[in-house]
Amino acid sequence: MRSMRRAVWGAAVLFGMTAAAADKAPCPHPWFPMQDGLTLTYRAGKSEVQVDFSDVRTMGEITQGTLHLRHKGKDGTTEAVCGPDGIHTQLGGIEGAALDLSGMDVTVLSSEGVAMPPPDQMVEGATWTNTLALELTPPKLKDAAIARMKTTFKKVATIEGREKVRAAGRVWDALRVKNRITAMAGTAGERTMESTLWIARGVGILKIQTGDTVDLELLSVKHLPKAGRAQKRAR
Repeated sequence: MRSMRRAVWGAAVLFGMTAAAADKAPCPHPWFPMQDGLTLTYRAGKSEVQVDFSDVRTMGEITQGTLHLRHKGKDGTTEAVCGPDGIHTQLGGIEGAALDLSGMDVTVLSSEGVAMPPPDQMVEGATWTNTLALELTPPKLKDAAIARMKTTFKKVATIEGREKVRAAGRVWDALRVKNRITAMAGTAGERTMESTLWIARGVGILKIQTGDTVDLELLSVKHLPKAGRAQKRAR
């Protein structure tokens, strides 16, 4: 159960990966770069994590694709949709990919709000809330009904301002977002964590920090040509 709680709490950190700015067109969203062939590599502790998209397609005002979270040979995925009301993702946010990566059996009980509001609604000082209720089972205990755990994540995000941030070998004009994430898991009670995100146009997350600890930091940005994209999807 301890490893399960760590995976859930790690997912909650990723649950806060969101920001926006005063743009008019909702899609493509400047702070959620849903681009086929874009690969972002991050340092997470002593290892690396890759985030990329595949099968991105646009139909009228809607853009959708599959988000991949890759770590140590494993691939977690979640479906993402950009529309007039913002970004929607399967399992409520990028944390769905983190939970998929962990091998957990995940059932969505309820989901409220969007993972990211549309750009034209977001300005400095704006605050939004989204809530996700899940039922989780560790991969080694999928046949034991008693092992299933209900967890609710509630995130309150506030855009605090703009800052210059160095990441991936350059300086970015970034938005600073404060996230307050509360995880409620049955008899385990309620835990709340605050983190700060720095996000830039065209790449999204630059850095996530909890207290004085940097949880995630962008190392590189790559745009694969069409031939490279096809080879990557075939792997």
